[in-house]
Amino acid sequence: MTWDLRPNVDMEAYTNFSKQAVSKMLQASGFSEFRAHRNVFCSLHVRATYVWQSLVDWANYHQTDEW
Repeated sequence: MTWDLRPNVDMEAYTNFSKQAVSKMLQASGFSEFRAHRNVFCSLHVRATYVWQSLVDWANYHQTDEW
């Protein structure tokens, strides 16, 4: 999953949102790995990788209110 942050983004709000979202995902059944990457040249581009043990685990999480 990739996305671009808006140039005028509230970084504190974004950071708090990200921490909450990742925390909920880490508790999900079948979730095994999360990787996030930002460009070292201060780009607003973000890439995140979410790894699940199976497609069924991801589908079950996708159907929750957390998603």
